[in-house]
Amino acid sequence: MTVPLVESWKPIEFAAQATEFTRQASELRAAIDAQYIAVDASHETFRRATGDAMRTRYNEVHQKAVHIVDALERGRDAATSAQWTISSAQGVLASKKADAIAKGFDVRDDGTCVISESAKQRLYSAVTSESTDSAVVADKYNVGIAALEVSAKNHTKWVKDALTGAVNADAAAKQAIEAAFDNLPTPDSFGNESTSKTGTPQPPKGGTAQENRAWWDSLTSEQKREIATNSPGSIGNLDGLPAEVRDAANRAMLEPERARLEADRAKYEAAVAAATTQAATTGDMSEIGNARTELDRTNQKLKDLAAVSAAVGDGPSSSNPPRYLMALDMQSGRQGRAAVSVGNPDTADHISVTTPGLGSNLDSTLLGGGEPKNPHGGMMGEAEKMIETSQTQLEAAGREGEEIASVAWFGYDPPQGGMGSLSDVEPDMINVTNEGRAQEAAQPLSSTMSCSTDHPDWAPMFLAYQA
Repeated sequence: MTVPLVESWKPIEFAAQATEFTRQASELRAAIDAQYIAVDASHETFRRATGDAMRTRYNEVHQKAVHIVDALERGRDAATSAQWTISSAQGVLASKKADAIAKGFDVRDDGTCVISESAKQRLYSAVTSESTDSAVVADKYNVGIAALEVSAKNHTKWVKDALTGAVNADAAAKQAIEAAFDNLPTPDSFGNESTSKTGTPQPPKGGTAQENRAWWDSLTSEQKREIATNSPGSIGNLDGLPAEVRDAANRAMLEPERARLEADRAKYEAAVAAATTQAATTGDMSEIGNARTELDRTNQKLKDLAAVSAAVGDGPSSSNPPRYLMALDMQSGRQGRAAVSVGNPDTADHISVTTPGLGSNLDSTLLGGGEPKNPHGGMMGEAEKMIETSQTQLEAAGREGEEIASVAWFGYDPPQGGMGSLSDVEPDMINVTNEGRAQEAAQPLSSTMSCSTDHPDWAPMFLAYQA
């Protein structure tokens, strides 16, 4: 493993994989639930030995399908954890490398730090400026070089320790994801070899905005209704789909996500209580800390989800300009993610995008925080003011007919720490000192910028881009 190789890693890909696992689990669970309702209702219409055989067979398939859903959800959790552990490991390595370079060392690919030629020249210039005696200069130079060599060894250790940490994080991520899918039922155990493969085409895996739109346009009206009704979670975050479609799909997920998070909260509250009881006997406090961390994160996501619901209201027409929920993700990150457009980005002539920074979260940033939250504050307020100011400028230029949209984009986890954030993410402050978190956000933000269905490329139309 080398420093450049670790630097080339893209932890954001784990988030994409976690999203895919979530989509698959949601669709499979929806299918299982629909089948359960149908089979449960068959007791009165499909009786005797044949009906009993059907229900027995269904129970066998149901248990296997649930096992697969559980595996997908474990895979999602493992991929999400991998994203943050590897991102953190990258951040530590970047910080140690930057420290070494700042001290005048070159960092080789294997992590070894050596005195740079420029550092030697600076040292030589410094000692010659103090004395013209060649012996004195040589003595001071050698002493300085010796001190730098000691420092180089220390920095080598720190960089290589960080490199080892990255290797271990990578190995642990691989092991956790593979373990999530251990002992899955084999395809032939379902006995479905003759089952028809026809059905509604699924969206392209990892598709671009253009590919997603081509897929959506290829569907019939009935297929679109089926997906929007049965699996809205699979399309709400697909760049390229019409804003109205994404908005409706994401709004449909608000209540299911709230119910899921509340169930998680109850689970983690029980885990905290159980761990507390166990710690009283064993003295081991680690499990309490882990359970409280998950409980804190779940509570934060519930607050984030409430902020999103308040921001978008009952529908686009409930606010002026209308608000569209362009993205909703309460599972991938350590905090909630969303994107809200004030104005329709599909029809706008001009679009601005605002992203959050250090210490931000949906709960405190989207509507400006406070109790009660101000629907015209925070990033929503900024978007409204952007539109108002831009309309004034357009009117002054005789272009009052042009339409404007402003997107509040919260599609990544901004660095936390030092601003009243959860104690377990305080080390995340290190990501402010390097580009890791920004690079992680670059891909989804870039995709968002090119997702307008009527505008192939938003970039030339930007009135502003603020971070």
